[in-house]
Amino acid sequence: MTEEIFFQGIQEVLNDPSYRMNMQRLSRLHRDAPMKPIDSALFWIEFVMRHKGAAHLRTESYRLPWYSYHSVDVMLFLAGITLLIFMTFAAL
Repeated sequence: MTEEIFFQGIQEVLNDPSYRMNMQRLSRLHRDAPMKPIDSALFWIEFVMRHKGAAHLRTESYRLPWYSYHSVDVMLFLAGITLLIFMTFAAL
């Protein structure tokens, strides 16, 4: 990517009206929500309070052992395979 190609791309985005119209359309879609964010936040806070912590919404990851949660077992497995491949090629 050269400076000229980059500059042409910036100029196209700034000067072509289709980019502006598309972004305005996407902005309207994004802002079209049934409730405001503060109302949504209040709803979920009250929901959790009504259902005493809402255990049914928790992910099951909190039950994993720490080494699985942080993928230590996967990293050790991959390190072992890498070491095995390295030692195999070093022995040749």
